Amino acid sequence: MRSIRQIIEMYFDISYTSKEITPWGGIFLKKMLQKIGFRDIIEQNTNLPQSGSNRGYKTSTLIESFITSIWCGVNRVLHTEVTQHDSALGEIFD
Repeated sequence: MRSIRQIIEMYFDISYTSKEITPWGGIFLKKMLQKIGFRDIIEQNTNLPQSGSNRGYKTSTLIESFITSIWCGVNRVLHTEVTQHDSALGEIFD
């Protein structure tokens, strides 16, 4: 069987930025969660436990972080540290 190869020239610009990037698809996830109003839905749900401490995290922040970790491929709660230390994800979801 004969193989036919076609060469296609592509022209594109490469540029650099000082913004942090992440391989986890964080921007897509953030946009999707914003579009469906995820944070608002969580904050309006009165059945979820609320932190009584002024040092505690908001329930919406904890759930959003957990969803982000699952999105990034963790399969155990212990593995959420993978996304916990990702500074680019932290900036996106801040």
